[in-house]
Amino acid sequence: MKTSKPFTTISYNTPDYLKAQLDDLVQRNILYFYAFVWHYREEDESKDHIHLLLHPNGQVDTDKILKHLEEFDPAVPDKPLRCRPPHKCNSFGDWYLYGLHDVKYLLAHGYQTRKYHYTKEDFFVSDEDEFVDLIHTIDYKKMYGNQTFFQAMEDGVTIFDMVKQGIIPMQQYGQYARFFFDLSNGALNQTFRGEHIGHEDPPKIDPKTGELLPEEISNGNKED
Repeated sequence: MKTSKPFTTISYNTPDYLKAQLDDLVQRNILYFYAFVWHYREEDESKDHIHLLLHPNGQVDTDKILKHLEEFDPAVPDKPLRCRPPHKCNSFGDWYLYGLHDVKYLLAHGYQTRKYHYTKEDFFVSDEDEFVDLIHTIDYKKMYGNQTFFQAMEDGVTIFDMVKQGIIPMQQYGQYARFFFDLSNGALNQTFRGEHIGHEDPPKIDPKTGELLPEEISNGNKED
């Protein structure tokens, strides 16, 4: 498709090759910015993979860009390393916090957990200043939901006192009690997707995070 808006994909390239190809696209003014992070395969996955965000510098053909990123694989010469179909990026915050496997974000979005977690320094970016500026646009209150709960935990408030103080509603006590127990006991370093599915269960990838796909983007020339 043709688009001038940010889009995401999952890549199976090697990081060095991918960075070189992306730097070439930036130097040729085809891309304005890129960011990606390498993820080790989770317990329900078979492959390591990369979460990739691309900001075009004007209108681009996503098919041509993904073709440019294809990488020869000497182990399987007739099957290059390539990217999954692209998807619109509606929220940098969702993409970034999922890329971190941020504990609070995952808990707030379907009570998910992951074995592996990442830091800002794990991301490869074309422009560090632009990356920092994008991070500063994230509305953490919106991303995390009940921030007061997480702050109370950090302050050592018990789950019972949270109910007394009105930090958590009584009707949601069971859900928050589970959050509290798992956060307190380090039971979050395992893979649990809730109702979500993994990267290797096509055809669904979340357009917010690059994790799930509820709707494939057309490979045609539709303007987006």
